[in-house]
Amino acid sequence: MKKISVMEFFGEPLNYGGQEAFIINMYRNFSPNMKITFVTPFEVTNSMLVDLAEKKKDIIIGDNKCFNSKLRKKFIIETAKKYISSEYDVIHIHSGSLFTLYVCSKIAKKVGIKKVIVHSHSASKRGLKNKILKFCFRNIKKNADLFFACSKEAAEGKYSNEIINSNRFYIIKNGIELDLYKFDEKMRNEYRKKFKVEDKIVLINIGRFSYQKNQRFLIDIFKEFKKINNNSHLFIVGGLGTELDNIRKKIKNEKIESNVTILVNRSDVNYLLFMSDIFVLPSLWEGLPITGIEAQATGMPSLFSSNVTDEINVSNSFYEMSLEQSAKDWAKKINKLCSIKRQDNMDMIKSKGFDCKETAQKIEKEYFK
Repeated sequence: MKKISVMEFFGEPLNYGGQEAFIINMYRNFSPNMKITFVTPFEVTNSMLVDLAEKKKDIIIGDNKCFNSKLRKKFIIETAKKYISSEYDVIHIHSGSLFTLYVCSKIAKKVGIKKVIVHSHSASKRGLKNKILKFCFRNIKKNADLFFACSKEAAEGKYSNEIINSNRFYIIKNGIELDLYKFDEKMRNEYRKKFKVEDKIVLINIGRFSYQKNQRFLIDIFKEFKKINNNSHLFIVGGLGTELDNIRKKIKNEKIESNVTILVNRSDVNYLLFMSDIFVLPSLWEGLPITGIEAQATGMPSLFSSNVTDEINVSNSFYEMSLEQSAKDWAKKINKLCSIKRQDNMDMIKSKGFDCKETAQKIEKEYFK
């Protein structure tokens, strides 16, 4: 079979966020019948992706522009114009931003790439601004051939009903490497010893340090939980983001530095989940957070805000609460969840389509059509 040339274009840095976890899971399971080039206007720090690309003799291009700059959109346009060309058979554009999906698909269509795919990896904050953006970028339906989204929420925040109801739209589930998240008691004990939390109740949150993830409220929740159970520790794990400094300042101001650990750009998320007792994600909005699937795969009780799409409910370890409830209410709920034992959710999660091998096959099939 002749190899096809594919560009995977990202509107965000390639560090350790959900998009990166998704593409690594897919990339591991793609056949060798594709020559793949990864492109981002921003930094590339994900060593797992870099090592995998080197092994497969593929290319990663990072222009190292500043993601937090006010010129971010300008950087995206410049990088897209620089690298998107007709030498590629397929371009798969990944982003949580409708602007990125629109602009890059327009450039790709203009240069003559045969198959243009846009992929929404995040829901959008609903309201007038979102409606205006969707109206302004409505011609995306002419730029792209296929429209992917990780969930119904992620689709509705970016695409019109006309697109969603067409045969060019697909929900692409955030499949994970299930074997990596099968609970391992030995690794749990090793990591609890490593981080000196052997006798503590460990809460964990995983997600990019951004406003959307609502980690400031998470700290309020933990402060209340600490009043109930002083022998506890919070781990906040994520890729770099605009809120990191604010999170650190809030932890310091609340005088809980000794009870909170921030970990940035980790490749051992599965072991960190094994180590922990409760997963907490009080996001303001989400597409379908891959970390939520991973947490449930390890069998631990996982508490989500009701603003997260219902599609995250993939096991008996799923729990939710409204953000209208107080931090104290959340803390009480977490305290109740502490008495719940881990469960084996693997078969249930696989049956709901979250095995990355199946997801990779579905995407590859569309590449080759």
